[in-house]
Amino acid sequence: MSEGDNFVRCVAVLADDAERAGKLEWSDVVRVVTARGLGDALPEIVLALRDLGVEVAAPAGIAPDGGTSAGRDAATLPASMRIHAVLRAEDEVNLGRRIQLGLAAAETAASLGIDPAPPAQALIDDGRQARDALILANIRLVISMVRRYTHRSGDLDFDDLVQEGVKGLHRAAEKFDPEKGFKFSTYASWWIRQSVERAIADTGTLVRLPVHVWEQVRKVENYARSFEARNGRPASLAEIAGGVQEDPARVQALLDWSSPVVHLDASVAAVDGEATLGDLVLVATEPGPEEAVVTSDVAVGLRQRLTEVLDPRSLRIVEARFGFGDQDEATLESIGIEHGISRERVRQLESKIFEVLRKDRDVRALAEMVLGRAA
Repeated sequence: MSEGDNFVRCVAVLADDAERAGKLEWSDVVRVVTARGLGDALPEIVLALRDLGVEVAAPAGIAPDGGTSAGRDAATLPASMRIHAVLRAEDEVNLGRRIQLGLAAAETAASLGIDPAPPAQALIDDGRQARDALILANIRLVISMVRRYTHRSGDLDFDDLVQEGVKGLHRAAEKFDPEKGFKFSTYASWWIRQSVERAIADTGTLVRLPVHVWEQVRKVENYARSFEARNGRPASLAEIAGGVQEDPARVQALLDWSSPVVHLDASVAAVDGEATLGDLVLVATEPGPEEAVVTSDVAVGLRQRLTEVLDPRSLRIVEARFGFGDQDEATLESIGIEHGISRERVRQLESKIFEVLRKDRDVRALAEMVLGRAA
């Protein structure tokens, strides 16, 4: 059984239960939906039941779309969207048939490689008008579903999510088959959710995750939320792993991969005004380009002056001891081995070299500049 058929069958079973018992409790809905593996589609199932005239007594503060009841207030919708009335079932069937006739006419003309005749063009134009009418009448469905994704939408804002949802609604309007007897909102909800979730998967993380990985992430997050709603506490890693039948290490990896991206240009509160996160965490540990050039020039000048003051062996000892150039600082013992003298002799030569350098004003000035910039 496909996911869409499972959804429709679940709604039918719950509607039969409501007719038989006279009412439908929230716990009954949760039990049936969870048993059929449709926990993430609970808001759409409740809305589908209400379309059939079946009221579900939801817990206080929880709206059918999974948010707060205030989020369902029609006053929060733009006026241009509130003017489109909710379609009746027969209106949806009529629009669906017109859309299919228009698409069939366009497909026939394309397969023949000819421009459509005036009657066929009229069918195509009428199908487009019917498609637009069906989409406009269901924009509110897109908004109600998109609200559930704002907490994990990454760089996509609310308008971006609505746009992606409308793309799915557009696809649903073209694929809708009115002869199967399903309500359009029930059918379109799957296309809307797929379009929104794929957009989040493409932009929600710094490194794009495959769609099937995002589906696993969604499964883990949905189970964690439902567990907390049922038990009043967050689920542990072991409990989530047991609930979704995955290895705990895999669950932890999914949670890590889905972590939101933190931007360095994000504003943070500061005592002396506005600051960004980058101002607080990006501490320069290397000299800037200008400072590096100046330091290099000073070092070249110092070495040139040392060449003028010292003999070759003394110059080599100073270079080895202080790591001039690209070499590392050497020990007294390694320098002695290089020159065939003892460690103590190297120390004595080093002391004499320092005495000479201290008396040279240019060497002392250049050395202070190098040491001051290194500090």
